[in-house]
Amino acid sequence: MKDSTRIRRISTAFGAALLVICCVAAMFHAFMPDRAHADELPATSAYGVRILDIDGGVQQEKAPLSEWSSGNTVSNDLDATGDFFKLNTTRSQQLKSRAASDGAFASIASGDYQLRDRPAVTFSDLQVSCTRDGKSEVSFGSLKVNDTDILQQDKLASGYTYDLPTSKYGETRVYVAQRESDKDSRTTTTALRIEAEAGASEIWRVQLGVVSCAPAETEKTVPAVSGVTVVSPSGKTLIDGQPSVDSVGSATSPSITSTEVPVTAKNVTVRHDADGGSHVDVESFEQIPDTSDIGMYMWSALRVYGLSLDVKADGSSSIALSGGSSGIFVNGVWINSGTDLYTGMAPDGTPRVHVYLNERVVNQDGSITINALRYEDLTGTYPSVILGQVHWSAQDSHEDPDPTPDPSPSDGTADDDAVPTGRYAYGLYAQGPSPVSPVALSASGDGAKAKSLSGTASKDEATDGYAGQISATKLSSTVDAKEAKASVSSLLLYPGTAIEVRLTDVSVQVGHDGSVKMTTGGGSVAGKTIAAGSVAANTRITVPGRSTTIVLNAQERQAGALQRVSGVALDDSQGLGAEVRAAVVSSSAPDTTANNPPRGAGSSDAAGGHDLGSGAITSASDGEGGGGAGHLATTGAASLWAVGFVVLCAALSSVFLVVRARRSTRG
Repeated sequence: MKDSTRIRRISTAFGAALLVICCVAAMFHAFMPDRAHADELPATSAYGVRILDIDGGVQQEKAPLSEWSSGNTVSNDLDATGDFFKLNTTRSQQLKSRAASDGAFASIASGDYQLRDRPAVTFSDLQVSCTRDGKSEVSFGSLKVNDTDILQQDKLASGYTYDLPTSKYGETRVYVAQRESDKDSRTTTTALRIEAEAGASEIWRVQLGVVSCAPAETEKTVPAVSGVTVVSPSGKTLIDGQPSVDSVGSATSPSITSTEVPVTAKNVTVRHDADGGSHVDVESFEQIPDTSDIGMYMWSALRVYGLSLDVKADGSSSIALSGGSSGIFVNGVWINSGTDLYTGMAPDGTPRVHVYLNERVVNQDGSITINALRYEDLTGTYPSVILGQVHWSAQDSHEDPDPTPDPSPSDGTADDDAVPTGRYAYGLYAQGPSPVSPVALSASGDGAKAKSLSGTASKDEATDGYAGQISATKLSSTVDAKEAKASVSSLLLYPGTAIEVRLTDVSVQVGHDGSVKMTTGGGSVAGKTIAAGSVAANTRITVPGRSTTIVLNAQERQAGALQRVSGVALDDSQGLGAEVRAAVVSSSAPDTTANNPPRGAGSSDAAGGHDLGSGAITSASDGEGGGGAGHLATTGAASLWAVGFVVLCAALSSVFLVVRARRSTRG
């Protein structure tokens, strides 16, 4: 009997212990952080606000939080934040964050923060950004303590502090434009931090506008000449410039394939000559994602036959398609190779494919990257492709280089098929963190009637307000039966940054016959000097380590027809979400509400962002680095798993106890 009683007690204790262990394990799994993810910091991140309470606990989580490690740009918005404690004010409006491959950005339209028994700290137009080269910028429209202006513009680059009057809760300090770096050279910039003495009152620390950027991976040496490069939408290199040569010589690859994507290239030869000239031949290249019988005829297919690139010692370049079956098939059609840019449209009229031919990109060091063909899927679904790439610099040549790309046939050459059906012209337009609606907008014909516009327009000055990132003077435009013109007397974009644009007398003139002329009084773009005079079509300038591209005399065509010409086109839609155009002539009316930043490739909402009501957080990420919704989904799944596991353990324990009771009764 004693043995039976002892067994029952042991069994009861065992069953109870089993239930407790299961519950603890489930809660640990659900609520403890994933160590693998906790130790892996995102490459870039940004958020608007974070608040710690008297004990250092998190009262306000980082919001809106955007983190990027790979894939498309991640962006989130938050309409407003409110108060947590009585006698404390913690309010802000229109918070935005964006994290991308080359940097991070956060902004707050306005804020009012007052800790108990201390004066209010108020601000407007807070903006902070960092780039992966270690640089950061902070700006405010205003910054006050009660009615005292404490904004010191000359100290934003280095940071400064301001002490609030001492209260019965001790000292409180305001940190402005604070910057920190860790052992891995990861930089964190906090636009505004309000910090009291720990344990003194309800709120200890408020952080507003915080961005972090890890250094970009060191770029490897670029070969002088390469054949085929394929890069996935997430940025992973699938085929790395095969074949290639770094010095004088030649190389041939009879066949090039990839185990990750359906790509095949045959008989690709590259050559670099002693005089600095280069040559590339591509017998065939096929990227056919659709594996069905008609896949090679689908819009997603890219097929190129008989392509060659020839770069002279002086840097001039030309492409050719030779052979009886040569040609370029993309977007479901064979395209005209006589243009420098082909834009393939989807059935709904939105661009989905870009093909650049004989593309010339001016690098910051003065060298030029020349691509025979560069394919870009604007939907972000299929890999990008470069066929035939040459890196030319004056030091490789024994002849005097011509720093200006050879004009394409569209520069000053009439083309009846290229005449836009309608005409609009304007001086300046911008989307993104510093939006500017079209300035000095004019039109003719049906466009003028529909938009109530005149044939001429002008404005003395245009800026993005307190942000101070975009400014232009003496903007004008004219549209009549003979031609359309747009001009800007002076243009300054993103001063003090690596992508600074500083030009004078930017002018675009498009004739009724389709002729194009773009001139400038000179200046600089991303550190490169731009000479006064005419500028060749699609002169492209990039900044190492950034996705930003700046194109002078940017000409966009569809099926040979000229759609838009921009004197200056700055595009960072893949990065911080900025797009700026100056001196523009277009066949279609511009968007007159430049409120939202453009999305990166792969986004289905070109306008960017959604209004989900006060306090809503939205995510614009389709990639792997998504925050917001993805984090909530993961947390919810973990919680459901925990509840299910607890129920299962309870059921097993109950069964165990019932079986034990029956055995005890039988005994």
